[in-house]
Amino acid sequence: MLSRLEEARHLLERAKQAAMGGDFVTADELLESAATIQQQELGLHHPDLANTLNNLAIVAEKTGRTSEAETLYRRAASIAAAALPSDHPMVVETKQNLADFCRAHGVPVHPPPPPPVHPPPPVAAPIPGVPRPDPPLPAPIASEPVAPASAPGKASHSLAWLAIGALVLVVVVFFLLSRSRSSDETSTPAAAPEPTTSQPAQSTPPPAKVPAARAPSEQASRPKDAPRKPDRPAATEQPSARGAVTLAIAQVCRGFSTSGSRWRCDPAEGSATPGPLVFYTRVKSPRETAVVHRWYQGNTLRQSVRLGIHGNATEGYRTYSRQTVTAGDWRVEVRSADGALLHEERFVVK
Repeated sequence: MLSRLEEARHLLERAKQAAMGGDFVTADELLESAATIQQQELGLHHPDLANTLNNLAIVAEKTGRTSEAETLYRRAASIAAAALPSDHPMVVETKQNLADFCRAHGVPVHPPPPPPVHPPPPVAAPIPGVPRPDPPLPAPIASEPVAPASAPGKASHSLAWLAIGALVLVVVVFFLLSRSRSSDETSTPAAAPEPTTSQPAQSTPPPAKVPAARAPSEQASRPKDAPRKPDRPAATEQPSARGAVTLAIAQVCRGFSTSGSRWRCDPAEGSATPGPLVFYTRVKSPRETAVVHRWYQGNTLRQSVRLGIHGNATEGYRTYSRQTVTAGDWRVEVRSADGALLHEERFVVK
């Protein structure tokens, strides 16, 4: 009885065959089933799941489901970046696929962050055992007392006292005014306080830019379980006019090993048997660039893999792609980033 992960591998192989035959509906269903098993058995952050989600995104884009494709591309790139070193081929590849999708559909690679949500100010809760202060009483309204009605016989007496009181009030006011004037003339003005400068609040620095993904350093491109998106057809099959990109090695390999400092290739030498093959290249370039491996069976494009290249001036930057071949005439091309044909290998599978 097959284990769950073995079942997922069989589903991925069937999805690859369906996609190669143009049956993207079946490929989508098989990839969904494989992704479900991988999530249950490996968890939500495993590189194998990132690879399957990336293939699901390719199928979704080919069938016109751009919103779903964007979500899957972003999820695949996020899982790969969290689970693997930054220069790992899968990290580079998933980031490149996301960037290509966003450029083709006018979507920003890094969407702007949502506006910050400011929480409401805290409300002081009452402390148990401490009574709340009573609210202040309203200020009393000032009013003048009402003078009692005087008797008729006392009216003249009251008027006399009022005249005396008015005279006293005039004298007191004159005395106060003269004293205030004298005090104003002899007082020394107080020194004005020195102005104080307030330190401006430091503004929050802007968020650091996310560095652009770099090509892997001497790392091989991981083979795909489903066909990659085909690159734009080349306009010419002549070598690049600039002559900046050249090949040190281009070999179709029956057996291939990347262990140690030297990679080993057992050349197919014009013929091969059905099964997996590897196309190994060493690319010389004075600057960072990319090359494309394109696998054809007859005149049918079976796989197209874009590989990032670091600038180098020594033995060339090493990379490879992998393809499972069946009986027939095959050829594999190496094209530069601008589509120029750099090399072609032809072989027969019997």
